[in-house]
This record gives sequence, C-alpha cells and structure tokens, in this order.
Amino acid sequence: MAYWSLTTYSRPDKSKEWWLQDTIDEIKAESSSTNKGIGRLIVALENAGKITHYSISEANDGLKQYIKIGFDNKDTFDKFIADMKSAQPLHTQNRDKWVEDYGLTSTIQNQESEPTITL
Repeated sequence: MAYWSLTTYSRPDKSKEWWLQDTIDEIKAESSSTNKGIGRLIVALENAGKITHYSISEANDGLKQYIKIGFDNKDTFDKFIADMKSAQPLHTQNRDKWVEDYGLTSTIQNQESEPTITL
C-alpha cells in the first residue's frame, strides 16, 4: 500500500527564507551542501519505482511551502528515513534550528492516504 509524507512549512511573511531553497533538480544533482546525500537516495528510489511522487510547491500567498513525497509502501519510507539520517545525521537538528531562528513553523504528516495541498 502506498505511503505519503508531506512536510508543510509556514512563515509569517515573505522576508523569511524557506529551509528548503533548492529546486528538485538541484536536490537530485546534490548541487548544494544542504542536500548532500539525499539527492542520490531520491534518484535511486525513483529509478527503482519506489518513490512515485516528489514535489515542492508554494502556496499562492507565498506563506506556505509543501514538500510531498509518495512511496510505494511504508517499508520504503522507513528505509528512506533511515538512509537519510545516515547520509545527513544533523539534518533534523539543522532544520529545526533554521525553523526556530527564522520564525517558521513546520508540520510533518506521514500517512497511507495521499495528503491534500491547498495552494
């Protein structure tokens, strides 16, 4: 059964930078230090048919950013999270600090049904 992850970042105004500022192509090419290691995991899982959806979008008002990933099943999701933590052991800590320092909020939904995004 498919499994989904949706991370939603909210900011008080457009002067605050998003945690994830790279495009999907930049992430996959690992052209920034922020996403070293994650891009190759995404590409490998997409090529194997295990990541079925990957998108980054912004709400029309520019105050919400959505990172949505669809996996073929929960086991793939769990492996992706474990591999990501191995590739970037400080990722969560760095993200949480950025969110706090820039006055953002974040929510993460991990679930079997596809989450809805409101642009």
